[in-house]
Amino acid sequence: MAVLSMIFTKKEVREANRFNWHPIEEVAYLFFGIFITMTPALLYLEEHAREFGLTTIHAFYYASGALSSFLDNTPTAVTLYSLAKGLIHQQPHLFTDPVIVGGIPEHLLEGIATGCVFFGSMTYIGNGPNFMVKAIAEHEKVPMPHFFAYMYGFSLIILLPTFIIVQLLFIH
Repeated sequence: MAVLSMIFTKKEVREANRFNWHPIEEVAYLFFGIFITMTPALLYLEEHAREFGLTTIHAFYYASGALSSFLDNTPTAVTLYSLAKGLIHQQPHLFTDPVIVGGIPEHLLEGIATGCVFFGSMTYIGNGPNFMVKAIAEHEKVPMPHFFAYMYGFSLIILLPTFIIVQLLFIH
C-alpha cells in the first residue's frame, strides 16, 4: 500500500502533509535490533524453562505483560512461547490441558497473547504504533509526556488496575 500511495499520490499532497520517513525508520531500526539479538535468548529459554518458575496461566499473563510493556508484542509473544514450549518438554506432567495449540497448552497461549496485547500499552515502546505516534507527534512539535510521566500519570493508575480486573474476571 505504501508503494501504491507513493505512485498514485501527488507529490504536492505529501509535501502539504509534511510526509517523511523518519518515524517509520525509527521503528524499523528498533525492530531490526530486537529480532537480530533475540535468537540466543530464545534457545536459552527453551533449555532452561523450568528454572523460571512459570507454570500457570496467570504467571504467563503477567510475565508476558511485564515484558510486553518494554518490548513489542511480537518478540514478547515469541519469547514466552519459547519458554512455554521448553517447559512442556521438561515438565509435561504439570499440564493437563487437552487442547494443544502450536505445541503448547491453549491456556498458556491465552495468557501469553492477552498479556502481550494488553500490557503493550503501558509504555511508548511496548507497542509499535505507540512508538510511531509519539515519534510523529514529537516531529510535529506536539508536546508529549516523557516516558515516565506517561507511566506514572496514566499507565500505573488507569491501565494496570484495569488489567488486574481483566485477569480476575476472564483469565482462568
